[in-house]
Amino acid sequence: MRALYVLYDPHCALCQRCMRFLADEPQIVPLRGLRRDGEQAARMFPGLDPGSGDDLVLVSDEGAVYRGPDAFIVCLWALVRYRRWAHRLARPGLRPLARAAFDGLSAHRGSISRLFRGSDDAVLERLRAVPVRCDDGSCMPAPGGWKPLSAG
Repeated sequence: MRALYVLYDPHCALCQRCMRFLADEPQIVPLRGLRRDGEQAARMFPGLDPGSGDDLVLVSDEGAVYRGPDAFIVCLWALVRYRRWAHRLARPGLRPLARAAFDGLSAHRGSISRLFRGSDDAVLERLRAVPVRCDDGSCMPAPGGWKPLSAG
């Protein structure tokens, strides 16, 4: 495998951030971003259903197609610093975790994208505005937010 093509939604701020992250990371296998709705993707992969905007699609130069959590794991596998994580997440015991993480991000892609619109400074300011309580030794957002892991 000499290259992987990441079909991404160019209208999604989260997808754009993820593409910048991938481009900035040292790569073992080159990752090339293609707009899922672009002419180049249609020309390179005729007949390929690029899926909905909620599904990550990855195509190898050899024609293998990966979707959703599998595409997420293969993207990690292509990166120098995350290849070990890809091997871990591909194992049966952790595969459900990779699926849950990916599905959670996909399900909330719109609201996450709204958060990421604007500069990095604007994103950091929005995150700093989230009230956090750490008085019981476990940091968590104020009531109505996340629940501690030990809650039952």
